[in-house]
Amino acid sequence: MDRLTTFRAQGFTVPGGVDVAVLTQAASASAAPAGLMAAVAHAGLAAGATAGAGISFLLLVSLMNLSNLQTASVCALLLATPLAWQWNQRRELRAREFEMLSALASATQEWDDAQSISRPLRTNLIRAQSDALNARNRFAAATCAGGPTSIRGMTGRPLPGFPRRS
Repeated sequence: MDRLTTFRAQGFTVPGGVDVAVLTQAASASAAPAGLMAAVAHAGLAAGATAGAGISFLLLVSLMNLSNLQTASVCALLLATPLAWQWNQRRELRAREFEMLSALASATQEWDDAQSISRPLRTNLIRAQSDALNARNRFAAATCAGGPTSIRGMTGRPLPGFPRRS
């Protein structure tokens, strides 16, 4: 404990966990009551918040002892890490964009194919509707003129005044 006191007197901070370790070592060297060991453990756990500051201090001291080349390497690593992460994110986004553009091109091609199939069908439907309307009009005209009263009567013979369709 005397060494820690002189270390602190020189201006250095000592993590709280070191005090607990020194006290535990001193307590184990002599016969101590069981309650003392519990109190020391409790004090060490309470000082745990300051132990994090001691670890950062040790990390800072170790960084200060690095050579210029090692310091530059650490700085380059700290700079490269977010850049590498960003590059990876952009690469993934480009891949997703390519997939989406491919899906769009495929959907556009399917739409064009469906349109090319539906145009003749639409034309045939319009033609069939027109033929049905013409047949209804011819039947109505024949019925009004005193001709046949059903479509069965119209089969096989042309209506008067209407040419036969081929």
